Amino acid sequence: MTLTAPTTRAALSTALRIAGEHPSAMLACPVCTANIKAQNLERHLRKVHPDIDPEANGEDAPLLWRGVDEGLWRVGLALLVLCMVGITAFLVVSGSSTMSSAESLALGVPALILFMFFGLTLTPWVPAWLTIEGEHLRLSWGFGILSRSAVLEAPITVGVVTVQRMNAVHIKGADYNEHAETVRGGRYLEVGGIRVATKGKGTAFGKHWSDDGVKSGGRRARWQISIGREDMVALEYALAERGLLRARAQND
Repeated sequence: MTLTAPTTRAALSTALRIAGEHPSAMLACPVCTANIKAQNLERHLRKVHPDIDPEANGEDAPLLWRGVDEGLWRVGLALLVLCMVGITAFLVVSGSSTMSSAESLALGVPALILFMFFGLTLTPWVPAWLTIEGEHLRLSWGFGILSRSAVLEAPITVGVVTVQRMNAVHIKGADYNEHAETVRGGRYLEVGGIRVATKGKGTAFGKHWSDDGVKSGGRRARWQISIGREDMVALEYALAERGLLRARAQND
């Protein structure tokens, strides 16, 4: 049997339990996220994922998700702005519009480093982590230096994340003109102020989970961490295991 991640094994255990309790419900496959009727989940696992052992126990393993840090860029931008303000203030106080070689080096190198750091924060290469520790959801970000924790309690807030997309518009008698358009970019789930997003196609949250203990949060353009669709499904099952989500009955 293929060794699966602890989060997937825990999600499998929860999904199979829910499938036994609510055979008419719709569930996401913990392995491939396909939308499956609960009573068909075991058959789906045997047919589509024969190398996965549904009996593997993941309940005692730590639940850890690795994603992309979506908040560090604000810190990088603030530091870069402060650096530029500092350089401007130095020029004003010194009463000179130019700097010596030593001054240029002393001020230019930090500015260059901060500019490169800010550029790095805009890439998907900066990791962040989510863990469930007892009754708390913990977010580690800023290269693991910064963190925040939230109590796992209802309500859970869900909604749409928005992103900016550049569109080229042809104006008669003129060149193409590009403008930014706000479009739907994925879905988010928020617990205790920690907003977790999955970009692109969502997890069909509304088909799987009851509205009990769930609040609509509308559209949001900011979130702290983005994770893959499979990880979001595993996170939803982890919340369901702790009683924060309830399977949606067929007639809900």
